[in-house]
Amino acid sequence: MEAVVTLSLIPGIAKLNEEELNGYEFVKLKGEVSKKNMLSILSWDERKALRQLSKMKSLALIGDNGEASNSPGYRYVIAR
Repeated sequence: MEAVVTLSLIPGIAKLNEEELNGYEFVKLKGEVSKKNMLSILSWDERKALRQLSKMKSLALIGDNGEASNSPGYRYVIAR
């Protein structure tokens, strides 16, 4: 993961810790994920998942699919 941070041209990537990088890479790999996906795959509790995802969104690393945040179809996607 250190190489990802060092070689990345994406500005906010250097502000992520190792766990957040794992989450970011997971979203990148899947293309679109739900919070529930993140919880089950990365073994994060709900508060941690929301905190990590919010940080990635504030750094403009990820976005969403345009659904309402309380919708069952809400998903996180890599920001373009």
